[in-house]
Amino acid sequence: MIHRRTLLLGVLALPPAACAARPAAAPPPPATTPPPTTSRPPVDTAARFSTLERKYRTRLGVYAVATGSGATLAYRADERFVFCSTFKGLVAAAVLDGHPLSYLDTKVVITRSDVDSISPVTEHHIGSTMTIRQLCDAAARHSDGTAGNLLMRAIGGPATARTTRATPRRPARSPRGLPPTRPRHRTPPTTPDRCSRRG
Repeated sequence: MIHRRTLLLGVLALPPAACAARPAAAPPPPATTPPPTTSRPPVDTAARFSTLERKYRTRLGVYAVATGSGATLAYRADERFVFCSTFKGLVAAAVLDGHPLSYLDTKVVITRSDVDSISPVTEHHIGSTMTIRQLCDAAARHSDGTAGNLLMRAIGGPATARTTRATPRRPARSPRGLPPTRPRHRTPPTTPDRCSRRG
């Protein structure tokens, strides 16, 4: 028979956790609903380009490719336009495509007779040298005419440039490889989509 005193001591020896009431479980967090997504209305790019044409009394040719998704943006993409200064970016790309990276360090002598057009970069290097890398930068970023001509020379001249997809079979003629501001043939040199596509 258990003595009452022994039972009391046993109850007092229990840990406090055994006597404490189990706390109620925390309620689950309320489900959150994602905020409503608003989709932007499609942009009428044709109307915007048309507005720019009327404002500046000119004609635009656009072809752009999102390299990540392949999406394209086109406006008058199959109409022909003269190259003008856009040839400088194309000839710089042709140099990069046709030579190893080490070729970019090749030095080119800049003479006074070379500088015969708007040349904000190369005109400061007459009598010295510039690397092909510097000429590519001057042509593409600063629209340097002499840099564009020297790069054209580096790929073999206008005759070689005519083999690129961007250049049609009957390119506009011009001295020293520079494109004229007005086409001398009935059909201007190229179209925006041909300038943007390879192969």
